[in-house]
Amino acid sequence: MKAGKKSSRKGQNQAVIFDLGSLWLKGLHVAVRDGKVTLLNFACEKQPDGYYENPEALTRSINSMAGRLGISVKKAVIALNGANSVLKQTLMPVVPLADMRKMLKVGSHNYLGQALENHTFDCEPVTGENETHESSGEGFEDSDPRKRVLVGGSQEGVIRNLKSAFKKTKYSLDHIVPNQVGIINAFEVAYPDVFNEQTIALIEVGHAFSTISVLDRGTLGITRNINFGGRDLNREIAEHLNISPEEAQDLKEGLADEVNDFIEDRLENFVNEIQASMDFFTHTQERDIVRVYLSGGSILSDTVFRVIAGNLEIPCEIWSPVEALDLKIPSGLESELTRFDKQLGTSIGAALAYLN
Repeated sequence: MKAGKKSSRKGQNQAVIFDLGSLWLKGLHVAVRDGKVTLLNFACEKQPDGYYENPEALTRSINSMAGRLGISVKKAVIALNGANSVLKQTLMPVVPLADMRKMLKVGSHNYLGQALENHTFDCEPVTGENETHESSGEGFEDSDPRKRVLVGGSQEGVIRNLKSAFKKTKYSLDHIVPNQVGIINAFEVAYPDVFNEQTIALIEVGHAFSTISVLDRGTLGITRNINFGGRDLNREIAEHLNISPEEAQDLKEGLADEVNDFIEDRLENFVNEIQASMDFFTHTQERDIVRVYLSGGSILSDTVFRVIAGNLEIPCEIWSPVEALDLKIPSGLESELTRFDKQLGTSIGAALAYLN
């Protein structure tokens, strides 16, 4: 697992990715062809709340998706959503990775600033010119006996459920990637010059959770989960207009005049949290964020994008993770891909981490 860097998995030239979004299950068939990572097929299926928490329900969803993708790949890669994963960076003693995992298991609060009980962790040492301590924002000298480490984790119950669900599919579960890692990987490949040369913020507005990551010239500065997404907005619109959440979603995407002003009011706290995260980085690192890149399903609403961009006072643009891939999808899927392309950052980045 590497944020913004592609991990090496020799001998892997194709993969099937299952992205466990809170609303949509996304399936991708991706392969390396002529030196390019190529999207061969994809599908998206709407899911009931919490489907990934029930092994039987997840098995049905995976098998249904497998039928639509129609591929013979046997090893599967899972991309977790923000509700089921955590990504942090910290300073740890220079010890073998297995020992780091044990230290996090028994003392996560000491290294991550919060008690994450019953979690499984993976670690990746970070190298780069701009090494900083996320918690304090302070640099450290080469003589410091600690190393900056990127830590990804998930609850043990989530991992057990995934393993149980895949036992009744044709796939073996080979790799698990936190959603933040996937988004950063996809951005690096889609915009390599921006990734390596600028200080920018990546914001994904998801259905149940949103994430913000600040990237400083190829190095991860901070990453945060924000407990807000399109689902919250749908519920508030539905209550306000006495309609169903499904009808609220249609109104939001359709730019109905009756919800525009309401959306602006309800997004205020969300925008404030984004701004606070960026201010933390700017004040501790004394570097300005020059641009914000947004993705996610709720960005399909021009109102949501306009409110975020209008209040951050930093140039903002919507980006498509699909730009990281060569496209060889079956004829007829082009319009479907256009509908979902802003939501595929996690799954595309997971594929890149696995294949490269």
